[in-house]
Amino acid sequence: MESTATSGFSVIDAKVGGTSQFTVTAGGATTIASGGLSVKGGVTVVDTGVTVSAGNVQVSTATQSSNGAGALVVTGGVSVGKDLYCSGTIYGTVQANPSDRRLKTAIKAVESSQEIIRRLRPVTYEWRRDDFPSRNFPTGVFSGFLADEVEELLPDLVQEDGDGWKALNYVGLVPHLVRAMQELQVQLEASQRQIATMQQQLSALSA
Repeated sequence: MESTATSGFSVIDAKVGGTSQFTVTAGGATTIASGGLSVKGGVTVVDTGVTVSAGNVQVSTATQSSNGAGALVVTGGVSVGKDLYCSGTIYGTVQANPSDRRLKTAIKAVESSQEIIRRLRPVTYEWRRDDFPSRNFPTGVFSGFLADEVEELLPDLVQEDGDGWKALNYVGLVPHLVRAMQELQVQLEASQRQIATMQQQLSALSA
């Protein structure tokens, strides 16, 4: 079937009771009024992407679980090769990051973190929802750090996107917190030994 029309013409117009159920225009636009679309051979989108204005998109290798919700439901795993941006809350049961020794090089022990932790400034804050509505910031009071301030102490934990907005790798603070606690433990044990020695000396003097 061939047509030289550029607009206002339907190459295919299937109707039921006078109502169009499936149409293909000369420009290539396809409209399905109801019933959905089932494709067994795969779908390739070359340009403009895919927009879902209602309902959701389900990608499954098995039967969808009962807790599946949202615009995109994936049952069977997702692999993201680059950055993933989320303007809402991420829910999950376990978060695991690659940490195998065989994947790493230039491994060095963190020498000291006590001073870094001392200089960190924990704050409470609220998101500027009215100034940045497209980011869908949640309401309420939150606690954390300012990436701009942490960058002065731990620049490797701060990233900057193409628009200049800074983001903080909170997980990266954990090794420094552990190291600072270890340093404090060493100091505490040294103080306890000094106190024990002084007590022994006092006991000897009073004997």
